[in-house]
Amino acid sequence: MSASPSGSASESSSARNTPQTPSASNVRVNELAAETNLDTQTISAHRVQGAHASMGSWRLVSLCTLLSRIFGLIRDAAMAALFGSGPLLDAFTIAFRLPNLARVLLGEGVLATAFLPQLLEVEREEGQRSAFRLATALCILLFGGLSLAVLFTQLILLLGVLPWLNNPDNQLLCWLTVYLLPYVVFVCAAAQLSTMLHAFHRFMAAALIPVVLNLGWLLALALVAWLIESPQIQIQILALLIVVLGFIQCLALVPSLWQVGFRYQSDWWQARSKILATISRMGPILGALLVLQFSAVWESALSWLLSADGTSSAQGVAWLGGIEAPLPSGAATFLYLGQRLYQFPLGIFGIALGTVLYPLLSRHAQAHDWQAFRSSISLAARLVLAIGVPASVGLFSLALPVTDLLFGRGAFDWPAIEQTARVIQTYSVGIWAMCGLVIAQRAFYALDDRWTPLNIAFIGTATGMLTGLCSLWWLGTSGLAWGTTVSAIMQVLWNYRRLYQKIPASEHIPHREPGSSLSVMFLQIAFCNGAMALVCQSLLWVAGQYFVSHGSTLDRLMLVMIPMTGSILVFALTSRLIGYKDPWIVVQRRVSVEP
Repeated sequence: MSASPSGSASESSSARNTPQTPSASNVRVNELAAETNLDTQTISAHRVQGAHASMGSWRLVSLCTLLSRIFGLIRDAAMAALFGSGPLLDAFTIAFRLPNLARVLLGEGVLATAFLPQLLEVEREEGQRSAFRLATALCILLFGGLSLAVLFTQLILLLGVLPWLNNPDNQLLCWLTVYLLPYVVFVCAAAQLSTMLHAFHRFMAAALIPVVLNLGWLLALALVAWLIESPQIQIQILALLIVVLGFIQCLALVPSLWQVGFRYQSDWWQARSKILATISRMGPILGALLVLQFSAVWESALSWLLSADGTSSAQGVAWLGGIEAPLPSGAATFLYLGQRLYQFPLGIFGIALGTVLYPLLSRHAQAHDWQAFRSSISLAARLVLAIGVPASVGLFSLALPVTDLLFGRGAFDWPAIEQTARVIQTYSVGIWAMCGLVIAQRAFYALDDRWTPLNIAFIGTATGMLTGLCSLWWLGTSGLAWGTTVSAIMQVLWNYRRLYQKIPASEHIPHREPGSSLSVMFLQIAFCNGAMALVCQSLLWVAGQYFVSHGSTLDRLMLVMIPMTGSILVFALTSRLIGYKDPWIVVQRRVSVEP
């Protein structure tokens, strides 16, 4: 693309009439113009349009994620009401961990992170057909490889594990794992199809896929509750229906892929060298995510092995010499529901922002536009604090009434509600850190640095696991949750410190040390969130004088809505009064791209 004559004349006239000292941003724009043969106005326009498009896409993804999380919470509430807290729901929760782990590692996590920059690079350098060839190759190899792995694992479980299990709860866990394993293939395939759409700036269809899953899950729950009486059979049929929903997820993405021009490429094998390049990038990214996800698996395993579910008896935990189980029955369910609640703001904000920001950061890094890169990271960090911290404070304050509203019905009794609320409070302390960690890791990957997040994740996760193991003996189930929270806070602080040092600085873009402006921002955050917490607790007490905990649905709803509405209004008012502008970026139509 060449510069237009009219644009050049306009620039020359402006330069003659209004002499200016070039800023760091203008200097870098001139450098990029020289490197790419684009005029400076086009470069600046692309930078601004990119920021505006990214914020618009983030709002869209966040809205779809909000719908998905709402239906997901309704789904979890229905599961808790139908099966209660105990061996049935614990077994399903643990069996579903493997598909979730595969989705994070091989789906929207590792493979997508390594594949997206490769796909963008091939599309830019070799054209769209070559990009489609690469995408076809990856989908075929992923589907075939995972199908073989699932079949092999099912045979091991059925022939090598199940015959040796005597406990009925453990047998149910094994069968549910066998039933849910094929879902791994479909959920990973759907994640890769979504990544292809992200590369072509199509976010809507991919963001709506979880909504389809949750709606289908609710329908499946209604069917099994209506047609089947035995809870054991209900939960097994539900597992099979979830696999069918996974297949439907993949089919739902096909029309959008067809619209962007994707077609099957019969010569996909020619892209094998690029597939190998993608796989070589996956190693450190896989390590970092595997370390992080191992923490969740560790929590689930301990919540099962050290509770009264399946592995202990009236004489205590047999494999620990008969000592009393430190965790109550249903501990795995309490942890799962707690994770679902903190993942609500994490998905709406943190993961949505990371999904949209990653392609933009990759483009800035490949163009060596460190001014724009630093500006994007700065904006993301400010948004993390502006939204993540209030989310942490709000969820901590309202953990008990929210748990009662969502899950307090059917077989899920008041002691289970209290246990789950304590877990939610523990997780909520680290919501802001979990959001920030997503952004920091994506920034490192955009810089082609895949080892720093791995090293930090290894040390942080080991610290968190040790914290959880030590804490569970006197804090119970919430002690396990403290391990995840401590790990997240440690990692995000360490990652951002290293990221600040990693971003290249030129003579035009010097490093900036934290100063008074940073102190003012932290004081503003503390004041707004402190006022919000105080009002929230006060309104919760007032509402408790008129509405009954664990009462009617209206009572429970009012105990959540009254303090939540007042808290939001107070936060908005105090942020306006003291000039804290960052929370209002979310609703602004135009966003500054300069630091």
